[in-house]
Amino acid sequence: MPWKAEIIPVEPDAGNAAEGNAFRDFSFTLFLLILNMKVQVNNSKMIFDETVSIRSILEKTNSPTEGVAFAVNDSVVPRSQWDSFVIKENDNILIIKAARGG
Repeated sequence: MPWKAEIIPVEPDAGNAAEGNAFRDFSFTLFLLILNMKVQVNNSKMIFDETVSIRSILEKTNSPTEGVAFAVNDSVVPRSQWDSFVIKENDNILIIKAARGG
């Protein structure tokens, strides 16, 4: 899974350093890891910076929540699992919208 790391130097607060505190003379570095997850939605590549559920993908793609079916890697996911089903790296997602007619 690809990760992007950002290094942020952080200086300790001199006002909070206790006398004899071994850390008072050191600067600290904070590592911030950001997930870049690649998936395919209706044959279009998408990248998400966070773990996403089916419902959040529907919101991000401005897709309706009624009259649609959702399949992940060729398996339909029941609507009752849309909030809890977690999308994984390289998943192939298909959003199918029902249409009337004959």
